[in-house]
Amino acid sequence: MKTLLIAAVFFASSGLAIAASAPINPPKIPKTIINNLVLEYCGFPTPNPKATTVKATSALEFSCFDEKPSSKSATPDYQIAIHPLIAQDFNNDGNLDLAVELESAGALGGNVHSNSTIYYFILDKNKRVKTSFEVLLYAPFSEEYIEYDLSKQGIEYRAIPNFRVYPEAFEDGELIAPETHFRMQWKNGRLERVDR
Repeated sequence: MKTLLIAAVFFASSGLAIAASAPINPPKIPKTIINNLVLEYCGFPTPNPKATTVKATSALEFSCFDEKPSSKSATPDYQIAIHPLIAQDFNNDGNLDLAVELESAGALGGNVHSNSTIYYFILDKNKRVKTSFEVLLYAPFSEEYIEYDLSKQGIEYRAIPNFRVYPEAFEDGELIAPETHFRMQWKNGRLERVDR
């Protein structure tokens, strides 16, 4: 699968850039998954995913409000974006499953809503979610920052310690602790992290 490199700066305060490769022909996200993700993370989303037709093969962006906005010009409390990543049979049951990234950015680039997660959705033959698994890429006080690349084998991860949690892993701003490389692999009826 051909890929192209995209870089996103999540948080101006940290100066951290998390790079990932994205598929040129991303998979289509079923509308029920979009609705469930948006409504789980957004109290009052704009646009409302249930009331609009969304193109589910590119990044989908939604403005989120903690309370129902009093006017159309109200400033959102945070924003989320859903990125389709890969369709693959993760659990070897003959059905294509789906991985998507959900990014959330709060006001000024950093607050409780600022995080990024990859969701693995294990689907049945009717494209309904049987179960799901998460890989936290970033949250302000997570143990690690995780970057990823897409390959023919799936998603390849690289983890580095969070400088806020492990300042001893850095010297003069440079990482001195080893990076961890891993994949998610189906084992014992679930997706598990397997270090390489």
